[in-house]
Amino acid sequence: MMEIPDTFAPSASCALVRSPKLYLPTRITTMAAPCTENNHKQGTLEFALDVPFPSTREASIALQSLSPDREPRKGGISKELTVSGSTLSVRWRADEARILRVSVGSFMDHLSLVMETMELFGPPVPQ
Repeated sequence: MMEIPDTFAPSASCALVRSPKLYLPTRITTMAAPCTENNHKQGTLEFALDVPFPSTREASIALQSLSPDREPRKGGISKELTVSGSTLSVRWRADEARILRVSVGSFMDHLSLVMETMELFGPPVPQ
């Protein structure tokens, strides 16, 4: 298993296609780093994902669509989803990089499906 130094904190952005019907996020900000010893046990990894949406309503719809998907594994990983304004934020904590990678990959597949569905149905109807 590869050792990750305490200073390891890469951040990345990736561009997504902008749809003519629904403005999908153009930037997804990510960050992965070991947690500090102060608030987490030794060796725990953390991954953060912030996904901007055109409106608070779309971010809330994405949150409601993605929240029911709990981690199948009882231990070793946790995932927290929140909405702040029009941004969906997801935070993972895992004991192993492999478990974190699988969980994030699966979540990205689900997020992609939610975004494609929102695009097909168009902007949400105001409540």
